[in-house]
Amino acid sequence: MCVKNRIKEYCKIKNIPVSTFEKECGMSNGYVNAMRKGLSESKLNVVLRTYPDLNKVWLLTGEGEMLKNSCNFEKNEQNLTVSDMYREICRLNKIVEKQQDTITEQMGLISEQSKTINRLVFQRQDGAVTNRTA
Repeated sequence: MCVKNRIKEYCKIKNIPVSTFEKECGMSNGYVNAMRKGLSESKLNVVLRTYPDLNKVWLLTGEGEMLKNSCNFEKNEQNLTVSDMYREICRLNKIVEKQQDTITEQMGLISEQSKTINRLVFQRQDGAVTNRTA
């Protein structure tokens, strides 16, 4: 993952639009998406001053935790870090999306089967009426 993608991941975790991140760091609109290489030293310093909880090592290399441990974030009873929990939430969201797609597909099948049942019931009732009049 490159610096650009790590910035986007940080923004997603912090619920900050990338455009807000850019504006608060004095970057032009679309700067992050247009990044081909990392940040210049001056831009990096601005980013780290603007977002002091962002771990410089993680931002530059992807190693370590995204967020600094300045608030002494404690690990939960399963020893999951914030990054671990984020990855797990993303994984679970993908599962939920697949299940929602399956539910939508099944609802379509049920609707079609319901129409078929109603048509058959109507045909049977119509046939019974025709037999009585004959």
